[in-house]
Amino acid sequence: MQKKPIIITTDSQLNCCILNEINIEVWIKDFCDYKGKIISYSEDEIKVEDGFFLREFCVVKTKENIFKRVV
Repeated sequence: MQKKPIIITTDSQLNCCILNEINIEVWIKDFCDYKGKIISYSEDEIKVEDGFFLREFCVVKTKENIFKRVV
């Protein structure tokens, strides 16, 4: 059974993805444009290894538990 993706929307969730080195997917409309890790984020953009995405135009998803390694 395949896990249902978690949609990452909040700064807290993005921060957990960075701290826990979670693999994410960045979707623009119905196209997965990036798979990998988040480097950093701001109010307007999400920086990844290959560049950046404007937050208002993309959806960030993961199938991993973003809180699994929080200390």
